[in-house]
Amino acid sequence: MPDSSIATLVAQIEREFGISIPISPAPDVSAVPTPLQPLYSYSDGLTLPFANIHQIADFDRTTFPNWICFGSDNYFSYFLCHHSNTPSLTTWDHEAGQDIEGLFDTVFDWLTDEYESFVDTDTDDNTVHVMSVPDGASKTATIAELKRISDRSSSELLGLLRNYLKSGTFP
Repeated sequence: MPDSSIATLVAQIEREFGISIPISPAPDVSAVPTPLQPLYSYSDGLTLPFANIHQIADFDRTTFPNWICFGSDNYFSYFLCHHSNTPSLTTWDHEAGQDIEGLFDTVFDWLTDEYESFVDTDTDDNTVHVMSVPDGASKTATIAELKRISDRSSSELLGLLRNYLKSGTFP
């Protein structure tokens, strides 16, 4: 059974990036390492704005001894799962010259970290769509949240927020 937290996170990514992410649950995850099973029960591979997660048939089981490569970030890093170590999941930059070390126990924690790291990275490729602001939300608190992910000034964000509250659309 798929992990609902993964489904919730993927739905959030779809909303925030204004995209549709096709999913196709794997019919049998028995050959998948236990830490990855919730992800592959949800979808046998994913293409996300920040990650390409391989299908089970495309796992690389030979390049990294005792590690399975199940995807990459399109830059310098591979997504790896160890056969038996705990923690067993990591993102490893092969150009950094460091040993591979597991950092996450669950695939949800690993995927959340990948997503947050991508959003926190200051690149032009990142776009977050604000779909709504809760009724009664403090303007100050809303601006503070937006400042965490935006390089716009507080006054510019306040202007956008005021426009949203008048028109119902947030550019």
